[in-house]
Amino acid sequence: MGKNLDYHLEELRIALDSGDSRRVLPQVHDGETTILDVGCGIGQSLIALGTEGRRCIGIDVDEAAIAHGRKTFGDRLQLEVAGAEQIPLEAGTVDLAMCRVSLPYTNVPRALAQMRRVLRPGGRIWLTLHGRRTAQGYLGEAWQARSPVRMAHVLYILANGWLFELTGRVLPYVTGRYESWQSPQAVSRALARLGFEVAVRVEGRHTVVEGQLPPG
Repeated sequence: MGKNLDYHLEELRIALDSGDSRRVLPQVHDGETTILDVGCGIGQSLIALGTEGRRCIGIDVDEAAIAHGRKTFGDRLQLEVAGAEQIPLEAGTVDLAMCRVSLPYTNVPRALAQMRRVLRPGGRIWLTLHGRRTAQGYLGEAWQARSPVRMAHVLYILANGWLFELTGRVLPYVTGRYESWQSPQAVSRALARLGFEVAVRVEGRHTVVEGQLPPG
């Protein structure tokens, strides 16, 4: 897995260090015994949250990351190779669905609808976003690299973010993959349409959006 493994191991170190300013994780509420991490990597966030007495499920499109997580954490986690747009779980089986890193790389409205589908009544969704400034930073990097290919991709990300802002939709890149930036307002509107009561807050350098479903 190479560089990707190094990234996931660093993410594990951050997740386990409560004093690291880069760390951001949900607080698990009483009664939230089934947790889903969408874009879980090797399962680092689930491990940091604690697995005792919980069913901890992670999905990721990175087959090598899932294989490493299964090998490292054994039966503490239930890890599956899958994308956010087609979560391989039955409806109404999850208490908390979290997406800490991967939302910007998904078909956002479809991913949110899938997380909504698998949540029980009273369930909760927890998300972090990539804002417009993050994408604008990519633009500067592409300009400095004098890379037309990178520049085209960044311009797509910026345009896709505005598309989501204005219409609630996103489009794939020429590769078939998705990427966009998200404002808390656009994500909040998308969650409200799915029946969530929404709260937005800033935790350190992160923008966190939470949605709570009614109990029944």
